[in-house]
Amino acid sequence: TNALASLESAPRPPGWNLGDDADLHVLDADSTMRTRMLLQYEKNELKRDIVFLKGCFEQREGRLQMPGGASEDLLVETMTVQEAMARCHTLRGCGGFCFQGDMTTSAVTIHFKGLGHEAVSAAVGWTSFYFEHGERALIKLLA
Repeated sequence: TNALASLESAPRPPGWNLGDDADLHVLDADSTMRTRMLLQYEKNELKRDIVFLKGCFEQREGRLQMPGGASEDLLVETMTVQEAMARCHTLRGCGGFCFQGDMTTSAVTIHFKGLGHEAVSAAVGWTSFYFEHGERALIKLLA
């Protein structure tokens, strides 16, 4: 994500203007140069690379559980959702996490779930983040 943020925030040299979209920048040279150059960089390609390398989280309503309804915690800790996302990446076998309540930036009690916890129970008042590993997330993104 840092690479994408750096790319998006890179200042254009003087004379470069936005093109038809955020990914296109155009330099119109003066009449003595008789040159028109197009510079296009592909942010979407970088986003795809990041998804493949890091995977992605999908927010769902309800509590993560196994398809048959079973649910077992790998770990329970109090932290923010952003911290839980980072922790899930380093927690062996983590398939996502959930917490009671609506989306928040405050610390909450996070229930980390193992791989296979992709179903969501009808539990009202729970928010879940299902983690899709890189290859699977990329295939879904490209579909």
